[in-house]
Amino acid sequence: MLGALGGIAAGLIFCVALAAPVAAQNLLPSTLPGNPRLVTDPNAQMLVEADQMVYDYDNEVVTAKGNVQIYYDGRTLEADEVSYAQRTRKLTASGGVKITEPAGNVIYAENMTLTDDFRDGFVRSLTVVTPDKAYFTAASAERQEGNITIFNKGTYTACEPCKEHPEKPPTWRIRASRIVHDQQEKVVYYEKARFEFFGIPIAAVPYFSHADPTVKRKSGFLLPSLISSDQLGFGAEIPYFFNLAPNYDVTLTAVPLEKQGLLGKLQWRHRVANGSYNITVTGIDQTNPLLFAPATIRKARGSLESQGRFVINKMWSWGWDLTLVSDETYLRTYKMTEDTERKSQIYLTGLGERSYFNASAKYYKLLTTTTLQQQQAIVHPVVDYNYVFADPVFGGQLRMNANMLSLSRETAAFDPITTSKLCNTTKTTANCRLQGAAGQYNRFLTQVEWEKRITTANGQVITPYLSARGDLYSLDIDSTSNGANIASYMMTGQNTFGRGMATAAVEWRWPFIVSDDWGFQIFEPIAQLILRPNEARLAYVPNEDAQSIVFDDTILFDYDKFSGYDRIEGGSRANVGLKYTLQTKSGKRIRGVFGQSFHLAGVNPFPIGSGLETDRSDYVAAGYLDLTQKLTIASRFRLDEKDFDLQRLDLGATYTGKFISGSLTYSNIAPVPLIGYPLRREEIQTKGKLQLTDRWSTFGGIRYDLDGQQWVSNSLGLGYDDGCFAIALTYERQYVRDGDVAPDETIYLKVRLRTLGEQQVNQSIADTK
Repeated sequence: MLGALGGIAAGLIFCVALAAPVAAQNLLPSTLPGNPRLVTDPNAQMLVEADQMVYDYDNEVVTAKGNVQIYYDGRTLEADEVSYAQRTRKLTASGGVKITEPAGNVIYAENMTLTDDFRDGFVRSLTVVTPDKAYFTAASAERQEGNITIFNKGTYTACEPCKEHPEKPPTWRIRASRIVHDQQEKVVYYEKARFEFFGIPIAAVPYFSHADPTVKRKSGFLLPSLISSDQLGFGAEIPYFFNLAPNYDVTLTAVPLEKQGLLGKLQWRHRVANGSYNITVTGIDQTNPLLFAPATIRKARGSLESQGRFVINKMWSWGWDLTLVSDETYLRTYKMTEDTERKSQIYLTGLGERSYFNASAKYYKLLTTTTLQQQQAIVHPVVDYNYVFADPVFGGQLRMNANMLSLSRETAAFDPITTSKLCNTTKTTANCRLQGAAGQYNRFLTQVEWEKRITTANGQVITPYLSARGDLYSLDIDSTSNGANIASYMMTGQNTFGRGMATAAVEWRWPFIVSDDWGFQIFEPIAQLILRPNEARLAYVPNEDAQSIVFDDTILFDYDKFSGYDRIEGGSRANVGLKYTLQTKSGKRIRGVFGQSFHLAGVNPFPIGSGLETDRSDYVAAGYLDLTQKLTIASRFRLDEKDFDLQRLDLGATYTGKFISGSLTYSNIAPVPLIGYPLRREEIQTKGKLQLTDRWSTFGGIRYDLDGQQWVSNSLGLGYDDGCFAIALTYERQYVRDGDVAPDETIYLKVRLRTLGEQQVNQSIADTK
């Protein structure tokens, strides 16, 4: 800051004394945070504007008076008066001094004095405003040795002054007897500092320091956080950051816990020319493992996690995700994640103008005790390739898809299909559904699709569609696993076979547009006719990737409604429906879909309860309302084709207003035993926020199982945020136990000071034993 003023002053003296602008010979760096060491442009020109220019020959003083404005090398100096004493080689600016620097800092002072070698100086009543709206003030400031600035009786805050009452203290500030900014070390030191909230001191420390705002990375302690629970006791998370180089660093974190000992964390991050990766290691030797319920004798627990992302060229990239843990509930017990599973993978991805390629090997680590890890499949690997041909074929578009999947599973996995618990002890086709077979599984397939869009003179759109697909399987399925006779579900042993499917279809659409002064409407009837043979080799193929089927408007007009490759929709079918769109000039939009699917010939491949198992499917409909930019509503439902009983309803609404915002989701789903859901599922979930004032708000959410008549989770909080200071107090309750992760009631306190950081305290107040 003083160096910037010195550069302007030197130009001013030469400009006045010689009546011609010349460049200053040197410009020392600004002392303000946010400004790098700068050297002035040797060809920079200066413009001096003032009401009066006075040269005192006797005292050798040059003075610019009245509305002085000096523009030099990107800087602007404004003052009532600026003078230079040639004998003492000192420059003085007084009266409403303001300097605006190229980096955006704005300095205010009553007067400034500095030597003409620009190394030392003195300023009274200083105020500095940085580009990110941080504020430094001082009764006086001085510069020493060219790179050290001392703010006497200084303050620092990131809160803007109150416009109506600028004399009021900010929400928070740090006040110190001396603030020393060492520009060479890039450190700000505070002596006899105290923290004030609304002008009231709440804490005092004799000394502390932090990196100046120009420093993005510097070794030192990060803000700690506090945790507490019945199982862990009281603890603090204390991280220390090591800035080893611009492109790599290490963070060591100690977490002393009252009841379990010391938890340690180490994180390594490294950015290279074409990407980055990180490694995180954690561990603890528990002192009281028997505090967990159910009791465990495991003492040593830990984890290893890593992620990597790298770019090979503009088309290709690769990377990995890795999670290794000592046991299923470790990460959740010690509040390091809320996930119930983690995916480890290594992958290669390519994206061209008309093609896509992805190959990956995957391992899913369960972080829950409800399912055995041995029942999870290991994917080694899965490969997808898609290509769209550039040139038309018979006037239409030709595309090709290919997939290869290889996986293995140690133990077969089952889902109950009845409300009884017989599937836990007696696994038969009457009690259980085979979710995943044990053994080796390999699949390769290729599919070619062609379609052509034809628009008639009266606006009808006719799209013929052809596809051909071929699959090759090589399987080695265990005949018995997990206490079940797998042969009663499918063919077991070693089998290698192929299967195929050919499809011919035509789609017809005829959109009608009705325009009016207020907007327009579109009515679009749609019909599809699909011809194909039955699905082949159904008893031979384990269903690994096509188990989920949700029949609604999103798949009504799909040629194959299965979600994966292991099932192929066979038999002939017709899909019919109507789409409706209303759009107003004011931006309101309403969309609707209604339709039904008809099985015409062959074997119907869909399971009971899916809504597609009969010759006439259930009715599906949906409505989407964008009434304003603030309110959106979406509803999807499925009605029984005989009596219109509700089979599925998904309702969602979001509202974002000035004072109120929130979301609501509701689901009501009939039982579908053959895909693993023997009970009706009905649940409601809401989240909301009420802005009480421009700074205070309350927020919360609930999740309730209506069918089971039990809470899943709920939360309620109160928050304050004025831009520079934020605090939120949240109560949350979880009702589901999983191993030693107990359902509990927790209070979260989160505090954020802008530019200084964020701290969170977690207090578990009612762990359920």
